[in-house]
Amino acid sequence: MRGELRVDRAVSAAHCLWPLLPRQAALEYNRNWQQARELIEKMKGGEDNGTFAYGFRSIPVDCYLILLARLQGEEPEENLSSAEAQEQLSQKVQKSPGAADLLSKLAVVDAVLGKKQDAITEVKRAAEMLPISRDAVNGPEIVKNLVVVYAWTGELEHSFEALVPLAKMPFGIDLRRFEALSALGSASEGSPL
Repeated sequence: MRGELRVDRAVSAAHCLWPLLPRQAALEYNRNWQQARELIEKMKGGEDNGTFAYGFRSIPVDCYLILLARLQGEEPEENLSSAEAQEQLSQKVQKSPGAADLLSKLAVVDAVLGKKQDAITEVKRAAEMLPISRDAVNGPEIVKNLVVVYAWTGELEHSFEALVPLAKMPFGIDLRRFEALSALGSASEGSPL
């Protein structure tokens, strides 16, 4: 059961932050943590290309260090740079109060940081702001982040409940992406997944 839980959370949670760029994805997949960290450090202070979690808005590259720490079994919430990255993203959300996709990315970061209640509140609010009925392209991206937040916060039943409708719609789930990530999470012994 524990192994299945690790794979289930890996499939949902690791997928949310995949990839910073193709090279970063390869480094994470191959467990070359040091090289991944060096690549992120080279980009420090910048923003990603919108591939962090689901949605298309860019966020501070330093948020990838939070995921990297968790995948290595570290506690990023105790790290000052993690707090700074989360604060930068939080300020970006405050400057764009109507940006549901950005709010849902903040929720993912908060979930990875272990801020369960904040993450769930944020992602639910994002889903209310941009429902699938109003935006059939971007709405599913928010729901995918809802799935990820629930998985990272240990709410697997809710995660799977949110996942089911995505399997039945365009722009829903890319199962090939989930399959590729199952190897990432299941092999990560130090990961909380």
